[in-house]
Amino acid sequence: YIAEPTMRVGVLIVDEETDDEVVITSDESDFDLVDSAGIVLASLMKGESVTAAWNGSGYSYDLGSGVKETSQYLRFVPKTFNAVMRVSNFDRKVTRGSSFTDNTFRNTLELRHNVTKNRVWLINELSMEYYLRGLAETSNLSHVEFQKTLITAARTYAFYHWTRATKHASEFFHVDAWLDQVYKGYGQELRTPNLTTAIEATRGRIVTYQGATAITAYFSRSDGRTRTWSEVWGGTVPWCVSVPVPWDEGKTLWGHGVGMSASGALAMANEGTGWETILKYFYTGIELTKKWE
Repeated sequence: YIAEPTMRVGVLIVDEETDDEVVITSDESDFDLVDSAGIVLASLMKGESVTAAWNGSGYSYDLGSGVKETSQYLRFVPKTFNAVMRVSNFDRKVTRGSSFTDNTFRNTLELRHNVTKNRVWLINELSMEYYLRGLAETSNLSHVEFQKTLITAARTYAFYHWTRATKHASEFFHVDAWLDQVYKGYGQELRTPNLTTAIEATRGRIVTYQGATAITAYFSRSDGRTRTWSEVWGGTVPWCVSVPVPWDEGKTLWGHGVGMSASGALAMANEGTGWETILKYFYTGIELTKKWE
């Protein structure tokens, strides 16, 4: 077994939505403000906050007694591992019309500018299994075997990008919280306790093909069959071939069509099919491998 991976997730582009700054606190833990060289710039008590920003040439932070500047990017590290941090000047209900605020994230946050796109990200750094708890890819009420299926596909997708570390390398994270897999952090974890049970039941399990990690594309709904990888993106991926999805027959395709149809997988689970069988139906010739405890 390997050590459980640590995911880096781009959760928020820091721009006019938050007045080009973030206000970070924790209601659970004392935390340190640390620069990229590992130097502790300040230690804050639970409930205290720090305002931080990119100023165009470096970083600034304010603990309430005046603005200080540094050339090093900034990390907000809870003293208690996996404690919940809060971005108190970010509220999805106000700026995005969402049903939930979703401004809380487990473990470390990092404010970092990148030259490639000349923008600033707030990056959430946390363990893989806790990352999965914050995914909003299915509801709390979906069938448990479907939840196990989807989570294993999602874990595999995340692990694939963690292993390669190339997709968002120029912006210093592994996965985008919206464009890759929808990740809403601690608030989503609280709303989907059944998903946490499915995560624990499949802990460390990923999809492999001939011993290598198999990228596990999935989408919302087919029109009666999935597409081969080559039909959509070109090239050949032997485990992503077209399979019939009779449960989706007569419906409209939602998504790219490659890999697993979520609606088809849910229908199979509702009929009593186990999660391992569902995965092996949609991904041809694969195995399920436990990579970490």
